[in-house]
Amino acid sequence: MIFLKMAHDGIDLLPLQERIEQEVVKYPHNAAALLDSAALTFLKGSDATGAMEFVKGVNVLGQKRQQAAFEQSVFFTVRESAAPTLRVLALAAPGEVNCNAPIEFLLQNDDIETTFWYVLPDRQDEGAVPEHDIAVVISDLSDSSKETADRIQKMEQSWPKPLINRIENLQKFARDRFFSFAKGIAGIYIPETRVVSRTDAMPFPYPFIIRPLHSFGGHGLSKIEKQSDLESYLETHFESQFFTSPFIDYSSSDGLFRKYRIAVVDGKAFPVHMAINEKWALWYYSSGMLESEEKIAEEVNFLLNFDTSGLGKKYGAAIEQLAKKIGSEYFVLDCAETKTGELLIFEGGHDMVVHDMESPTRFPVKNEKMQELFRAFQTMLKDRYLCSIQKTGKRPSK
Repeated sequence: MIFLKMAHDGIDLLPLQERIEQEVVKYPHNAAALLDSAALTFLKGSDATGAMEFVKGVNVLGQKRQQAAFEQSVFFTVRESAAPTLRVLALAAPGEVNCNAPIEFLLQNDDIETTFWYVLPDRQDEGAVPEHDIAVVISDLSDSSKETADRIQKMEQSWPKPLINRIENLQKFARDRFFSFAKGIAGIYIPETRVVSRTDAMPFPYPFIIRPLHSFGGHGLSKIEKQSDLESYLETHFESQFFTSPFIDYSSSDGLFRKYRIAVVDGKAFPVHMAINEKWALWYYSSGMLESEEKIAEEVNFLLNFDTSGLGKKYGAAIEQLAKKIGSEYFVLDCAETKTGELLIFEGGHDMVVHDMESPTRFPVKNEKMQELFRAFQTMLKDRYLCSIQKTGKRPSK
């Protein structure tokens, strides 16, 4: 997390990486230094948005460093406490930074101890699982993490402690499944998404949107308005399969598009951020939010009024129904409002970034709202743990 914060703030990470590399050379079996070296190397692959939208690609040096670290240990305690009130075990996937939900932001609390277990699909001899009070699945479900997710799912069947965000629930966020869980919920609309091959007839009328099956972060996302657009798209995108769904014009009366990020903890919605732009395909760091005081003021209004007159009040009950259908205790939604007054949800998942890296001086309201979200997440974990104690009649030994 500290590396993400430094990258976000524009700090040159090279001096730090050089010091860590010296540590690795001097102590080649230092697992923590090797893992830090891998993380810093992977961060070099992030794009111009500054560590928030990652470019997935093969990073040979980072992978070698990570593999060397895992030869020493797959358990890493990043926030250690002498007398923790809660011990969290995060079940993680090996790989680049964005292979796992950035849970460290959610667990910024001195009395919470967080240990990461990098679950390797081809390794069963890790030794004893660290003592913990509750486990949280943070591995993503991408192709590169599939074998890890499969192993976690098998372990879930006999997991002895409370476990948050089980794989079977996270799988419901798949683009071609997620929309089905919104059916029957008034106030929510998730456009149907289908998988098509290059030669299939497109299932939706123009305009529709298309993206490669395994893309993320908007890579390869395009709006198709006519046959020639589709032909041009396929000439420059060589993947064999694509996601496609109807294009929904969600522009406001002023012609601008507004996209919101909402986190959901135990069914309750919390505001994270909003983005405003003249383009329909927009993301926070590429929408000019930080450069416009007018946009910042509108985002503050979104955050402050979320529960009293904003999206939380209008769609909170519907989001709670969706959470019950999904079954995940924590997830994040990217959404907008339709012209007919529905919450238009683009995607959801547990591994989307929420953070408090913006300056608390310039963005005090956002920082305050993030702390509310973090406290809610921590409270949810503690409640699950205490509930398990009541059921068993005893507190696990520390």
